[in-house]
Amino acid sequence: MSKKSIIITILIAFFTFIAGYFVGDASAIRRVNKAIDSVSGKVQDTEDKPASTPSELSKEVKTYNIGDIININNQYTVTINKAFLTKDRNEFSDQKASKVAVIEYTYKNLNCDKGIGIFDTDFKVYDEKGNVLETYPAGAEKNPQQIAKGKQCTAEMAYGFNEGNKLELDFYDNIFSGNSSAKIIVDVK
Repeated sequence: MSKKSIIITILIAFFTFIAGYFVGDASAIRRVNKAIDSVSGKVQDTEDKPASTPSELSKEVKTYNIGDIININNQYTVTINKAFLTKDRNEFSDQKASKVAVIEYTYKNLNCDKGIGIFDTDFKVYDEKGNVLETYPAGAEKNPQQIAKGKQCTAEMAYGFNEGNKLELDFYDNIFSGNSSAKIIVDVK
């Protein structure tokens, strides 16, 4: 990598961090840390490795249920505690949803020295017909936080939907990879 490419990458990472800070999306901080790590030496480690094989790209994603503990590389765990319908609605939202599901989850930092935060941006949520859902601005009362090694956080996220009572949550430990780490099926009651 040329010196100019490294400087451009660092500038992009810096501006992404600033934008994430002002928007309040703390997951941007984690993405920036990964980008900085890749520029500061990990790029050379991956350049000599062969490209992913088709079998690596099509790894079977394990399916979990409410209450199951998902261990991500012995670094942290994620557990979906419960999912329930709420009558809360946001009169200012343009989203037309006949149902709003609140999903409560807990994450524990087992071994990440830099700390972690798990946010709604780490999930893609689908209804029973496979429609991707958007977060809904009402119902979730517990906000995710960055946590240090050995700590845990319980948070909530809300999604509006119209179809069925089951949701599929795909969890991404690296949102840039395009491959989910786990699939969680939840019944919303």
